[in-house]
Amino acid sequence: MSHYRGLQGELVMFRGHNGDQGEAYYARPIDTGKYPGVVVIHHLPGWDEWIIEVVRKFAHHGYAAISPHLYFREGSDSPDDIGARVRAAGGVADAQVMGDVAGASRVARSQIGGTRREQHQRGGVPAVKRQLHYFLLRHNLPQRS
Repeated sequence: MSHYRGLQGELVMFRGHNGDQGEAYYARPIDTGKYPGVVVIHHLPGWDEWIIEVVRKFAHHGYAAISPHLYFREGSDSPDDIGARVRAAGGVADAQVMGDVAGASRVARSQIGGTRREQHQRGGVPAVKRQLHYFLLRHNLPQRS
């Protein structure tokens, strides 16, 4: 397993669902070259310090990783307050999540040349499950029922 000593992490802007402008955390190894990419989808509590560390960990292991802030439309309060409001409202619409993930993926692709979506503790979102199902079918991998 390769480990990279240096990495670069920063906030970047992306254009998401309905053209709305949001922020994402993007990290990659600082060595020159192309790296595989991954979009980290945050858990229901929201975009918090732990998710930022997950993105940095991917970069540490040789990936270019990005995590869009899927609740950016809810204001700039603490992650706990924003997450509580989103949970009370029943979550975020699937189309909005997928539009924001696609926007963040476009930013990452412009930096590295390609990304792969990964589900990360975002259970129950049918659109993400469909993407995962497509990925498994495309690569002839076993699927869970």
